[in-house]
Amino acid sequence: MSTVSIVLLIILIILTAGLIVLYFYGKKLEKKQHESEALMEAQKQTVQMLILDKKMLPLKDSGLPQAAIDQAPKLARRQKVPVVMVRVQGRVMTMLADNKIFPVIPVRREVKATISGIYITDVKAIRGQLEKPPVKEKWYKRFLPAKKEKENTPAPKEKKQKTTPKEQAPAQTKPSPAPRKVETPTPTPEPKKPAQPQKSGPRAQTKARKKPARKKGGRK
Repeated sequence: MSTVSIVLLIILIILTAGLIVLYFYGKKLEKKQHESEALMEAQKQTVQMLILDKKMLPLKDSGLPQAAIDQAPKLARRQKVPVVMVRVQGRVMTMLADNKIFPVIPVRREVKATISGIYITDVKAIRGQLEKPPVKEKWYKRFLPAKKEKENTPAPKEKKQKTTPKEQAPAQTKPSPAPRKVETPTPTPEPKKPAQPQKSGPRAQTKARKKPARKKGGRK
C-alpha cells in the first residue's frame, strides 16, 4: 500500500471513532436534560414578581449562589447566560431565565412567572400583553444596502387616466341585420322631337296674330 492510502485510512479511522464518541456523549447529555426537565416540571410553581433588570452575563459573574456555579461544568462558567434580577415577596433575587422567553421579559414591570427553583420557565403579563422584541436582521443582509433601500422605498402610484365617454369602448351588442337594398327603376329619357323650322312670310305673320276672344252670352 502507498503512503497516501495509509494516511487516508488512519484519518478515516480517527473520524469514525470521534463520531462514535460524540454520539454516545450526546445521548448522555440528552438523558440528563430529560431528567432535569422532569425535575423542573415537578417543582414548577406560579409566582407574581417585579422584574428589576435583565442582562446577559458570564455564569461566574452572574451573582448566583456559589453552590449553583460549582455544579455547572468549567467550560460553561465562562459562557454568558440570561440573568434576571427580580423582587419576590419583598426579597431581591437573581434568577436564570430560559433563552426562549428572555427577550419577551419586560423590565420594571410586574408579571406572573412560572419558576422552578432559580429558573424562570414562563412569563405572562398581568395587565395587557407582553411586547414582542424586534426581529434582528441577519448578518448577510447588512452587506446588501441597495436591496434594502429598494424594499423600503414605496412603489410609485399609477395615475388613473380619465376616460371621456367618447373614448370609452362601446357596449357589445348583437349585430343588427343589414338593410336590404331596394332597387328603384331608373327613368328612361324621352326622345326629343326634332325642332320644326319656323316659317317666314306674310301668311305666318297673320297666323301668329291672336284672334280676339269671343264674349259669352250670345247676341242681344
